[in-house]
Amino acid sequence: RHRPRATRSRLEYANALGAPHRRHSLLPEDVRTVAPPVPRHRLLLTAESGMEGLKADDVVQSVLGAVEVPR
Repeated sequence: RHRPRATRSRLEYANALGAPHRRHSLLPEDVRTVAPPVPRHRLLLTAESGMEGLKADDVVQSVLGAVEVPR
């Protein structure tokens, strides 16, 4: 199955976070750790947002916080 490079890289990075702990599966925390750098450069905030001090990482964290973690 074809996955975009960024998705593959993110999954590899998240898997690597578990390696020192001898985990062979992803945890939601792993995905949340690697998520911000990927979309950060693709977000274009309005000038008003910048003046209010809002940053791309704030938007990413807000989205991640709104996503329910599957159990």
